[in-house]
Amino acid sequence: MSSDTSTVGGIQGNLLKLHSLLGDTENRNAALVCHDIIGDLGQECMITKNHNELVLQTSLLFAKDGGLLSFLRKSLSSETLRDTRVEILNFLGVFLQRMSVTVRGWEKNYAVDLKDICMVVYTKDKAAKCRSPALDLLIKILYLTKDSSITQDLKIGDMFNKFYGELCQKNKIPDTVLGCIYELLGVLGEVHPSEMVNNSEKLYKAYLGELKGQMTSTTKEPKLPVVAGCLKGITALMVNFTKSMEEDPVMSKEIFEYALKAICPQTDMKRYAVIFAGLKMFAKHSSQFGNCLMDHYMSIFDVMSKLCGHINGELKKSSYTALESFLKQVATLVAENIELHKSKLKFFMQKFCAIIRTMASTNKELSIAIRGYGLFAAPCKVVCPQDVDLMYTELIQRCKQMYLTESDREDDNVYQLPSFLDSIASVLIHLDRIPEVYTPVLERLLVVQMDSFPQYSQRMQYATCRSIIKVFVAMAVRGPVLWSFTSSVVHQGLIRVCSKPVLQSVERPIPSDSSEAQEDPTLVRSGKWKVPSSKDYLDLFKGLLDCENFKDTGFMDGAPAAKNYNLRDINRHLYDALVQSVMKIVEKLDLSVQKVNAADEAQIDASAGLMPSSDPTANLMPNKPKDFIAFINLVDFCSELLPSRNPEYFAQWMYPLCHELILLSIRFPLVSGFYKLLSLSMSIARKIHYFQDPKQGPKSVGGGGGSTMENACFSLLAKFGKEVCVRMKQYKDELLAACLMFTLSLHPDMVALDIKAYIPALQAALHLGLSHAPLATAALDALESWSSLIPSAIMQPRYADILPHLDGYLKTTSNSEQDDSNMEVTFVSTGSSKSYGKVMMRLLKKSKHFSVGDESPIAAVRRRVVRLLGHLGGQLNRSLVTAVSAEDMMKRFVAWDCEKRLSFAVPFKDIKPVIYLDSFLPRVTELALSSSDRQTKVAACELLHSLVIYMVGKGAQMTEDDKSAPPMYNLHRKVFPVLLRLACDVDQVTRQLFEPLVMQLIHWFTNNRKFESQDTVAVLEAILDGIVDLLDSTLRDFSGTCIQEFVKWSIKQTTPKQQEKSPTNTKSLFKRIYSLALHPNVFKRLGAALAFNSMYRQFREESSLVDQFVFEVLVVFVESLALAHFDEKSLGTVQQCCNSLDHLMRIIKHKADSLNKNTKRRIPRGFPPDQSVCLSDVVMWLLIQCGRPQTECRHKCMELFYELVPLLPGKASPAAWLDEQVKQRGPGFLVSCLEGGGLLSQPTLREVEAPFSIRSTLQWMDLLLAALDCYSTFTKLHCVQPQRILGTGEKSSFLPAVRFFLTELSMQDVQAARACFRIGNAGQSHLSPRETEQYNYSKCSIIVRMLEFSTMVLKKCPQDLWKLMEHDFFNTSFFTLVALTVCEPSSIGFNMADLEVITQLPEVCAPLLKVLASTPYRTQVESSIRKRITVQSVEELCAIDLYEADTRDSHASMHLLLSACKQLHQSGMLNSVLHSQDAGFGHSLGSKLLNSVYKSIAPGNERKSLPSMDVGSRKLANSLVQLAFCLGNQSESSLLSFSHGEYFYSLFQTSLNTELLGSVECSVPLLLAAANQNPSMVSVLLNGMLDHSFRERSVRMSQGTQLAEQVLKEWDLLRPWWQGPTSSPESKTSVLSLLAKVLQINSSVCSNTDHPAFNAVFTTFTALLTDISMPLNLKRRPVQRYQFPVETDAVDVPEPSLPLMAVEVSLSCSVKSISPVMVTEAISEPTVCSAKAAEYTAAPPDHLSLRQHPQR
Repeated sequence: MSSDTSTVGGIQGNLLKLHSLLGDTENRNAALVCHDIIGDLGQECMITKNHNELVLQTSLLFAKDGGLLSFLRKSLSSETLRDTRVEILNFLGVFLQRMSVTVRGWEKNYAVDLKDICMVVYTKDKAAKCRSPALDLLIKILYLTKDSSITQDLKIGDMFNKFYGELCQKNKIPDTVLGCIYELLGVLGEVHPSEMVNNSEKLYKAYLGELKGQMTSTTKEPKLPVVAGCLKGITALMVNFTKSMEEDPVMSKEIFEYALKAICPQTDMKRYAVIFAGLKMFAKHSSQFGNCLMDHYMSIFDVMSKLCGHINGELKKSSYTALESFLKQVATLVAENIELHKSKLKFFMQKFCAIIRTMASTNKELSIAIRGYGLFAAPCKVVCPQDVDLMYTELIQRCKQMYLTESDREDDNVYQLPSFLDSIASVLIHLDRIPEVYTPVLERLLVVQMDSFPQYSQRMQYATCRSIIKVFVAMAVRGPVLWSFTSSVVHQGLIRVCSKPVLQSVERPIPSDSSEAQEDPTLVRSGKWKVPSSKDYLDLFKGLLDCENFKDTGFMDGAPAAKNYNLRDINRHLYDALVQSVMKIVEKLDLSVQKVNAADEAQIDASAGLMPSSDPTANLMPNKPKDFIAFINLVDFCSELLPSRNPEYFAQWMYPLCHELILLSIRFPLVSGFYKLLSLSMSIARKIHYFQDPKQGPKSVGGGGGSTMENACFSLLAKFGKEVCVRMKQYKDELLAACLMFTLSLHPDMVALDIKAYIPALQAALHLGLSHAPLATAALDALESWSSLIPSAIMQPRYADILPHLDGYLKTTSNSEQDDSNMEVTFVSTGSSKSYGKVMMRLLKKSKHFSVGDESPIAAVRRRVVRLLGHLGGQLNRSLVTAVSAEDMMKRFVAWDCEKRLSFAVPFKDIKPVIYLDSFLPRVTELALSSSDRQTKVAACELLHSLVIYMVGKGAQMTEDDKSAPPMYNLHRKVFPVLLRLACDVDQVTRQLFEPLVMQLIHWFTNNRKFESQDTVAVLEAILDGIVDLLDSTLRDFSGTCIQEFVKWSIKQTTPKQQEKSPTNTKSLFKRIYSLALHPNVFKRLGAALAFNSMYRQFREESSLVDQFVFEVLVVFVESLALAHFDEKSLGTVQQCCNSLDHLMRIIKHKADSLNKNTKRRIPRGFPPDQSVCLSDVVMWLLIQCGRPQTECRHKCMELFYELVPLLPGKASPAAWLDEQVKQRGPGFLVSCLEGGGLLSQPTLREVEAPFSIRSTLQWMDLLLAALDCYSTFTKLHCVQPQRILGTGEKSSFLPAVRFFLTELSMQDVQAARACFRIGNAGQSHLSPRETEQYNYSKCSIIVRMLEFSTMVLKKCPQDLWKLMEHDFFNTSFFTLVALTVCEPSSIGFNMADLEVITQLPEVCAPLLKVLASTPYRTQVESSIRKRITVQSVEELCAIDLYEADTRDSHASMHLLLSACKQLHQSGMLNSVLHSQDAGFGHSLGSKLLNSVYKSIAPGNERKSLPSMDVGSRKLANSLVQLAFCLGNQSESSLLSFSHGEYFYSLFQTSLNTELLGSVECSVPLLLAAANQNPSMVSVLLNGMLDHSFRERSVRMSQGTQLAEQVLKEWDLLRPWWQGPTSSPESKTSVLSLLAKVLQINSSVCSNTDHPAFNAVFTTFTALLTDISMPLNLKRRPVQRYQFPVETDAVDVPEPSLPLMAVEVSLSCSVKSISPVMVTEAISEPTVCSAKAAEYTAAPPDHLSLRQHPQR
């Protein structure tokens, strides 16, 4: 706001000074002062960026009394101020040009006044220097008010009469003024034609009369300003009053002759106004001159071409525009009558061809030739279609030389590329068939063009965008085959954008001093020196994605192929290509991270700052930093681009993109970009009302899955949103902000399903929003949306939790005082205008109708908060003040200590009054923690720092009573938590003050001699309170550092003897850690684990401490891990507990010898108190814990057991140790261990002594899962043989429990479990969706584990175990369950909206089916599956319609069927399941599927295009193709018979290439045999297969090598491509391309003359060299690439080798064929021909050493 004020004050002050000089015109310095003032005004007005500032400046400059217009009028009487008037008029012209674009309605307020002042100046000031700028300004006003409603006020008729009347005395008027009058009169005819209807002929006569007198006189020199004015006037007049050759041939010809003379001056001119005027006329009105152009086409072309290279930049631009208009008109006339104008066409084409072929052509010449090629493509097509092919080849080749060879590329060449592409598109549209061989070159050119985009000016950027779209149109109208071209260009272009460096300027702090006025170099838009960022490409992609709204839509006029093109379809395809490219890039990036020195954690130096942290992102490094840079660019780029362009096209990508992003976010949960992209998707969904009415039957996210894509997307996002709400509790900084933005952007219906989960996210966003305005805005958006769309019964009870968080926004101070102070500083330099600026600022603030500057973000948020509270009403918004917790009330109203202890004698000279500082402490700590004013905060921190030091010193001097608390204990208890928070404050000054202080206090208070000294306890409890803080992860991490310091100094300040006897502080710490570790609160348990992980390094170094505490700590953390069973994984309790146990395991391994001894040590919980504990007791205890129902605890106990058994005396393996125990205690002992979690006593739900509830049901399921897990793990590790335990007759509940689950629960819903309880009816009556989801999840977990267990048993265990398990396990229910899991997983409770289920369930089922297929149980499985998959259901897949919108709802069920068929095929069961004895059934079914997909992609005769096919349909079609290939090798020749096989191949390229490469021996001979029938299709397939093999090294080394061998083996089958009547330049080029790729894989064919294919390939080489019809540029390729063994190193070689002789003959024939044969030809084109010969003959020595003597 202060900047606005300075601007206003400065302009107002300058205007006052200017007017004050009117009365002092006698002063000689007045003119100089005025000159300076006008300069200052210009500078201030032209650098304004703010719209409101510009409006205010306009009102001040054009004010009636004190403005510039008033000054002009008053100064007319002063000769001294004439120069000032000229400057003002020039300034007004420039300012008007800028202001008219921004300020709306300016013409109604100021245009008439401006016109009047121009007329007054012209009338009263007779000097030419003043009149000319007045007329120039008047012309600008007329143009700018062209379409305005103030025409009547301008009095056009009076204006014409006045200036037309001036022509009567033109001899008295200066030349420059007369020229301006002529121009003005013409402009009147252009701008207001209705007023000039009766005057146009008069004007023409006046113009032509004047031009005749000036330009044809032989006696006097022409007056150039008058001539230029007349030409400009005629140019303007001809816009509305045309004079074409058809209407008035005589006058049109006369005008043409004068225009031609203007651009062909007989003498050298120092000024170019006349030439400019002539060129402008040709640029605007070439179409009116018609045949006159054709009569003088040579001279006009030569003159304009010469002017295009003029040294004057503006003249050069005008010349190019005129030349393009001229060539366009000539091309149109030639096309109208080709026979008549054939010679003219030949003239131009020869000119253009010579320029393009000549390497020495200048950029000017190239530019002309390029434009010409594009314009003359249409007439060339009629005369000679082959010439159009040649034009395309020439353009592509020249572009390749200029832009795709790094050695030759020049910076200036890049400015010609848009013209090249424009012309290429114009030529492309007229080609009958696009040569495929050049398509990759064109693709690379477009990518280079996109990469160069930031180097261009804004005007040229528009031309660039236009040329790219033009090429896309030219390719797209050829049909769907070439759409892959567009997708590839967009993909490569986006990769280039993402690979740019990340823009750092955003992260730099904003300077507060004068340096902020300096220009930021990163803001410059163009320039070769600038490294572009991804944001510099936004305009390009915005232009491409908005091409349907392109104003210039006629760029394909005249091309028959382009008649039916639709820019909307192309726009849609570009959008799809972009989103698909985003998905491809995101999928390929490696965003994995690694812990710093994680491999050697034991050696991490704590001083390096790598402390244990609750922050999951701590101590992480990316594996591929470049991939992260690309991803950051991609996210920023998409966030700017996608919401602004065609959001309605995003609907079909909503589910696929969110699906992919959520999958990747699960893989990489710490990458914030995925949450940002999901937020972006949600914001677009809100714009297009994607979730407007989701058919969400029961409000359950997981149950049943919706039938539509919207439903699936709704379920997916709702489930993931809740996961993120829990996951982000551990996050901070940018990652936390991204997660909050995502959760707050979710649709209100998703939030309403479980609003309780989202309230903490909203609270956190409102809290962080105080310092980050975008979060506050997102939070308020969400709150407003929830308030209006979530039912009030759900929402109202939550306002009490939300509204208190809005209080901080209402408390934020207004920044008006700050603005005033800034304003004063800004105005120091403006002298006397300082006070005026202040007054003006206050007046403007009070004004309701005019605001200066934009509202600050936090002020806008505050205003929204007030409006929201008003909207909610008094009943709800009272929660803002009434919802105060009792804890807050206690803090505010209860004193810290009942006595005043902190006295301080103020050391005055005469008196030392004692003041007590106790009462100040609460307020000081409050200000230090939460003051929003930084100065207050820093002062409070400094005071608190001093008070704490004083308090510690005071306490040390006071005597401490043994019975009572230390004197300062109560103050310490309150102050220490505050100090910890300040030590990790965001403010650096605060941190620097309190971090060292906290450490010093720890050093001081650990020097206690008494156990549980209260001051020490106060420090310890403050640290432990910090480490269990719910919200502040920084505080938790700092508290961990404090724990480490506490232990380190406790040990340091205790003697070894005392440490061994009674380590007081360590005991105090462990006592509290145990209490926290076993606490029900998740954050307290997390804090306990963090505390131990922070101090374990100090702990492990003290043998006495290890010996006393290690087993006790181990047992406590195993119990803590068991308590973490129901914790959310993302909170980190499980991870931190496991880390603690890992540390303990390493410590035990290291100290195993001493721990095996029976010594006195602390007894862990649950161990007999009267016995000593050694390692063997702990191992036995761990074995018993292996049967626990808590999953993570069970797994960790198994791991600890497996690792610790070898440390026992005897060093036995786990299997041997267990065998020994079984021998001693019997098999029942092991059963009780593995099933001892509770399954032994409750084999079914019927034994549960409790009413029915979901909780008790889930507990029993956990028991069964634990037993399954134990038997599975111990069997897999060869520790246990199940048949020896289960078959001994020992009481085991495992198999009965499995049978009960399979028969009673596995295929039923939750009501089946209710029926199994003895007192089921008395239990829980109503189940929430959440409880149903939990039940299904637990049941499906058991099913998956059963399937894995059965796979292992059938694969690894003997058949006697199968027999043992047949009754209980391998029964009918089991096989029915297998069938349902494979075919209909959602029917038994699997959540098919869960990505983990979708991806991993087939990986579990497929191995089981494969194992079952080779067992006696195969028939039972097949009969169960046959009930779910029938021949009819599979046949329905063949009748699918990919375009019918009504069938899209069934896609989900079809995907399940496809997945089941694939699994059955992999196991070899599909044929038998479908009752087919025919071995070829799968093959025939595959053929049917393949044909059905082929017919579906382009149904009927409509040949529908790809964009109309939904993304889901494309995905389904690809799955069908993959299944078809799984069912058997399809005949590859069928592709060749497809009428649109290339389109089919372009859609399913990856699947087809993979299949073809998998059967190279069969596919390649078939393809090569068909090479003569369908060469283009064969070429596409072979090249595609080779390209596919290059992408991965493993594929290239195996399948790629086989492919190359097969192609070379049958190489002769391709002979018709380069020899014989059917060969063409395109087929020869295809041979070259194919051979180059084959030789990249296997180059031995060139070097080894014994290779079977050597002769065939060598014959191809020589045949191509001697081919007369083959272009020279293509012949260079075999010479450069194929290095056959034609060298000879021997000195005495009697005869050259046969290959050498053949090459020599071929080269000499080739050289003769390109050399001029006739003398006339040599004379006519010596340069081109000799250049050709020289270029070609120079090539061989570089690559072929012909008879080279080694000693030469």
